[in-house]
Amino acid sequence: MVFCIDSMVFIDGIKKNTTAAAVERAEYFFEWVDKMGHQIVMPTVVIAEVLAPEPLEKYPVYMEIIEKNFMVVDFDTRAATRYSQLMMNRIPEIKQIAEENGILRNKMKVDHQIIACALVNNANCIYSSDHGVKVFGSPFIEVRDLPTPPPPPKSPYHNTLFGDIPIFDT
Repeated sequence: MVFCIDSMVFIDGIKKNTTAAAVERAEYFFEWVDKMGHQIVMPTVVIAEVLAPEPLEKYPVYMEIIEKNFMVVDFDTRAATRYSQLMMNRIPEIKQIAEENGILRNKMKVDHQIIACALVNNANCIYSSDHGVKVFGSPFIEVRDLPTPPPPPKSPYHNTLFGDIPIFDT
């Protein structure tokens, strides 16, 4: 399977500039993708969002991670054409949705670029916690939150002062 991610998934799982719960969910997602042999599409516009707040000396570090672990896709002519189709005859509707949801115009455009890249690169879904990606993407592609890791397995032992004692059903 092929999944597309937005910048928050990368920030949560790689940069870890967020809550412990968000980091745990992103790490679990990346581990699951690797284990299952799936691919992650990362649009170049997402790379721009990831790198923008960083000092220049960190760019090579993040680019190495990105190039090694993600399928980088450009906002190319195919994506631009799909972006245009997503917007075609919908500008008033999109503006209204953006206004009702407090989404700025430039953010709305980036969200649509991510969606277009996901669609032309045959992503099965987009993983994103971003409200704009969800609102604008859901009519065209499934947009999912990161999965919650399962709870750790219960130990068959009970920890006591005398060490781990097996628990027996009586």
